[in-house]
Amino acid sequence: MALLDSFTVNEGWLEPERAFRSEQVNRREEELIVQLKPGTDQGLWMDMYQDVGLYLIRRILPEGAYLLVVYDRSVIQPDAMLDRVREESRVVLARFGKDLQQRD
Repeated sequence: MALLDSFTVNEGWLEPERAFRSEQVNRREEELIVQLKPGTDQGLWMDMYQDVGLYLIRRILPEGAYLLVVYDRSVIQPDAMLDRVREESRVVLARFGKDLQQRD
């Protein structure tokens, strides 16, 4: 799959940061931004990840539609953690956090 990822970036099919994990620029691997399906009990969902030390940093947006969470990287590799969260049926979206720069 890595060869295909490289090809799609090199041929301009995808922007580099949108390719499947091809770019790690500004990626904060210890942070995940997660959107849960409506009606999901956030506490119960987070309890499923006690084994990796997952905890909530803050809700993003006033409605709390997105969660900023961190986990213990010494327990699980970043890509494995992202895959584990994405496979959960109650998750709509999951991605690594990114370092952002202030615009002028």
